Amino acid sequence: MNECLDTIIRKMNYTVPMKHFVFNECEKDINIEHITYVESSLHKLKIHVMEEPVGLYTMYETLNNMEQELSEYKFVRVHQSYLVNLKHIMELKEHSEKMQGARTVLISTGEELIVPKARFKAVKKAFVARCFLMFLLMKTRSRKGRFLKLLP
Repeated sequence: MNECLDTIIRKMNYTVPMKHFVFNECEKDINIEHITYVESSLHKLKIHVMEEPVGLYTMYETLNNMEQELSEYKFVRVHQSYLVNLKHIMELKEHSEKMQGARTVLISTGEELIVPKARFKAVKKAFVARCFLMFLLMKTRSRKGRFLKLLP
């Protein structure tokens, strides 16, 4: 099965974006696409990763520095304390006045993270742009059924 996946990935010219991290728990190469979000609390980051058996790693770093390190991988700052992988945002929500007009993002793990009003417009713009790009990718297939490369 792994050989089949490797062959498919090779034929698609797709490379898995890996990054080396030095966590408090261990040193590890992580597939960037598996990071759902990064949470900050007093210079300690919690990196939430979709993997078994461990899904949470910690390290001492500022969220601003991590945002710069992950900038090329389509992460968006949704809150002073959260940096979210755009690939894992499933839905943006604007709640009713009963909930004081709260805004949230629903991520692939089922968690909802608060988005302040000041950041909501930028988050929405990034999310809509990603959705539009995915739509274009699905619509622009070559005759062989492969996606055309729209981005470098």
